Amino acid sequence: MIKVEDTISRVIICFLIVLFLFYGFMFIDNEPVLAFAERIGTNPSDVDAAHILLFANLGWVYIVFAVGFTACLLAPIEQSTVFFRMMLVGSFVTSIRQIVLFMGEDGGANPVPMVASILVFILMNVLYDRAGMRIGRTF
Repeated sequence: MIKVEDTISRVIICFLIVLFLFYGFMFIDNEPVLAFAERIGTNPSDVDAAHILLFANLGWVYIVFAVGFTACLLAPIEQSTVFFRMMLVGSFVTSIRQIVLFMGEDGGANPVPMVASILVFILMNVLYDRAGMRIGRTF
């Protein structure tokens, strides 16, 4: 049923599915976001609506990526190129959006969601390159 031939890529993708679902569902609700912000050293009273919006945006992106990675596991690597490309573009747009939201007037004091979205974009680049989907490469 799993079509990705590379064992290391399968392990990375399965790990990311579990991780993205965990953090995705955690970030879309206010109470876990406040608890997470407190654990990373932010005073809960400093977390305002803009801060919660940053985390919620990142949470929904994580859930969408988990669904996309599941589709990548079920489709042959040649056919899952579209999923990888869309997640790469989506992670780029999300990281730019998080940077703009963080730099705005109500961006909050904690850059963790912004840094996390940039790390997701970097990781998507690594997976995209590892799967041999760059232009000019063969499988």
